[in-house]
Amino acid sequence: MSEQIRQIAERIRELRSIAGLTLETMAQEFHIPVETYRGYESGSIDIPASFLYQIAGKFHVDLSSLLLGEEP
Repeated sequence: MSEQIRQIAERIRELRSIAGLTLETMAQEFHIPVETYRGYESGSIDIPASFLYQIAGKFHVDLSSLLLGEEP
């Protein structure tokens, strides 16, 4: 797993945690298997750009915040 993917996965995990949502809830909301969502958050599965857009929209953050960890 690349360092960049690991960092993006960590930011997604933090957003979910702050919102108080479970892995199962997120997977269900995005209509993906829990194992796939878990892989995204662990950084073991490459995260599709379309999923990053969905996450950014759900948590009302700029996509660049997810990708770079910085506010635009």
